[in-house]
Amino acid sequence: MSLESSSAAHKDEKHAGVSLSTREVDTGAQLVAGLTSTLDPDEALRVRRKIDRHIMPLMCVLYWIQFMDKTTLGSAAILGIQEATHLTTNQYNWLGTVFYLSYLLFEYPQNLALQRFPVGKWMSINIFVWAVALASHAACKNFAGLLVVRLLLGVCEGSITAGFLIVSSMFYTRTEQTLRVGYWFLMNGTGTLTEM
Repeated sequence: MSLESSSAAHKDEKHAGVSLSTREVDTGAQLVAGLTSTLDPDEALRVRRKIDRHIMPLMCVLYWIQFMDKTTLGSAAILGIQEATHLTTNQYNWLGTVFYLSYLLFEYPQNLALQRFPVGKWMSINIFVWAVALASHAACKNFAGLLVVRLLLGVCEGSITAGFLIVSSMFYTRTEQTLRVGYWFLMNGTGTLTEM
């Protein structure tokens, strides 16, 4: 008996009592495997509700926090950031400008990266770096430190809108996307309200 035939016999022996019905397989796995070509409307509704419960709140909260982050420099001025970090008016204005300059400069490379790398992993890396840069604001004592963290925020946020559009298109049909994109984009308005 050859090594390959003994290995195959061992596998057959190992899995002899195991059976799997298609009902035990995830709906998405069934579609990908080609076990089913159509999706039952009730099952489609169940899957959409599950996605709405898990992915949509996460996207809404992240978009809301990231929009609030864009406007917090104004609130920080009221709370005394200029005096605490010894900023001139010109330096303070540059902190607002450098964010949008880095956002514009890195939006194109970020979109290329979203196409070349797994979207979930690339978005996770950007959100993690964004969170670290945001938390690092508390440690900044001068203009140079604030300039670096504001630059990093712009770099990381350059991937958010395009990445969320890709994620929305991955999980929702064309007719469902319009409403769902509207939900997470609506967080811009609520982010503005919470700043007041």
